[in-house]
Amino acid sequence: MFLVNLRKFVKYFAGEKKKDIVIYLIMSYFASILEVFGVAIIYPFILLILKPEIAAKLPFQISPVLLGMLVLGLFVVKNIYMVYCVKRQGSLVKGIETDIMKYFISFFLDAPFSVTSRISRTQKERVVSILPLESVNNFFVRFLNLNINIAIVLSILLLLLVKFPLPTIVTAVLAVLTICVQNKYSKSILKKTSDTLWNSQKSYDLIKGAIMPNLKLIKLAGHENVFKKQVESALEPLKISQADYFTATTAQPYILEPLVIILLFVMLGTIAVTTSGDKNVMIASFAIAASAIFRVLPALARVQTSLNGIVLGRKYAKELIDFYENYCLNNSSPLEHLPVKAFNQSIALNHITFAYPDHPPVIDNLNLTINKKEFVGIIGESGAGKTTLIDIISGLLSPSSGEVLIDNVKLEQGQSIKSMIGYVPQEPVFFNTTFRENVAFGNSNIDDKRVIEVLKQAAIYDFIEKNYEEGIYALPMVDTVGLSLGQKQRLSIARALYNNPQILILDEATSALDLETEKEICTLLANLKNGMTIIAVAHRLSTLAACDRLFLLKNGTVCAEGTFKDLESTSSEFQKLLAIQKLNNTLF
Repeated sequence: MFLVNLRKFVKYFAGEKKKDIVIYLIMSYFASILEVFGVAIIYPFILLILKPEIAAKLPFQISPVLLGMLVLGLFVVKNIYMVYCVKRQGSLVKGIETDIMKYFISFFLDAPFSVTSRISRTQKERVVSILPLESVNNFFVRFLNLNINIAIVLSILLLLLVKFPLPTIVTAVLAVLTICVQNKYSKSILKKTSDTLWNSQKSYDLIKGAIMPNLKLIKLAGHENVFKKQVESALEPLKISQADYFTATTAQPYILEPLVIILLFVMLGTIAVTTSGDKNVMIASFAIAASAIFRVLPALARVQTSLNGIVLGRKYAKELIDFYENYCLNNSSPLEHLPVKAFNQSIALNHITFAYPDHPPVIDNLNLTINKKEFVGIIGESGAGKTTLIDIISGLLSPSSGEVLIDNVKLEQGQSIKSMIGYVPQEPVFFNTTFRENVAFGNSNIDDKRVIEVLKQAAIYDFIEKNYEEGIYALPMVDTVGLSLGQKQRLSIARALYNNPQILILDEATSALDLETEKEICTLLANLKNGMTIIAVAHRLSTLAACDRLFLLKNGTVCAEGTFKDLESTSSEFQKLLAIQKLNNTLF
């Protein structure tokens, strides 16, 4: 399973860096050779000190001092090389990590809205932040470290096998038996603790993801203590599972170290038996065996750490791979945007039907026409399809069947009127930056005169000038003067107007406003409607009293159409909505 996930991970997320990965692995294997030389050179060094007469028998002159300098030089070169390997690894893995984040953010930006709208905000944040970090650091990096340390262990063991065949075989057999017994128990403990940690972390992430976007709702409902208890209930098992996982992974070297000492004694004892005829050779052999064992010890500890990290990291990598495969990212490509060049007469929707996969139609055989510079309202009960209709008109969603026409010309695949639209959402989101940058959102070259112009159109410029010394260069969210909901909506309208749209869309933009502020926004819209087409979705009917026409939706289709007064006198469905709102004192 690990190799399957690794192969997919490299194929999906590191395909362009395969050459760099291979180069790094080769460098890792070369590092293991340097480790072997560092151990092997100790034997002649010790032997030369103990038996100086050996130097006279060599074909070249070398003194213990010179050999010692060579040993020291080799260790210096080896460590410099290892630092370089660490630098190469850091550059490689951080490059992969960054590429994955860019890849998934690009996917969310390029993919059809019908796809991305079905992915929760928590999942989006997880895919572009947590999963890449954990997958790379606890899966891919552990794999790289596992390779280099296994190579070091095997290379040193091969050296010992060549130099001390019998002692190495005896020690290796004992080591394999002991490690197999240890892993039989530690593996099940590690799997259990990693599964518990994974599940408790996901539970906490879900609760955290529910609380942060809904702080206002929680405070208004007085449910702070309820959610505090939920957080405590999620954090307690998370704390315990983190502690258990930390213990299970951190304790491994302390369990391994006594084993290595025992193995060292076994090897030294076997060497003593096989070299008892020459004490100098025995001492030199002891030195190289001890050096080898204590070089192997940290490498074995790193192997165990890598294996432990892979157990948990594989879960993150698998989730990332599953997301990639579920949304067919290997076949995805940026959407082709073909802007409509002109809008001079009307927008028409003919026999439009839209349904999400495996769901009944949200819009069902709908027909309507919106004329240029007309102020139209779309109303209906919750679930009637109002927002979906707006998304179809704007080009965010493509209808399952039917056709959209601009000036009686059918839109081709990929064509839309997005470039003509200014959009005002129900809950505007602003960034921790200046008024001008919030208004000119997405524009690299900001026209200050245009910013001021649209702020004046949205009737909020005077407020900014009066309350912020820096004017449009002030931070709207970081000041003693906060913005009310109405002021935020005005700022949102200014943003929508900045690019001189021909069509202004308001999606429940006044639903959270008080009646007085709503009337002010309605007056503002009335002043704007002569210069552009306005399409407003509203649950509160008073917002749309000044509309030229209203479209009343029911079960995904237009069941009534006309002015406010027309529907008030002719439509029983409209009369029902009107009566409910009058009863709730939300109309006037």
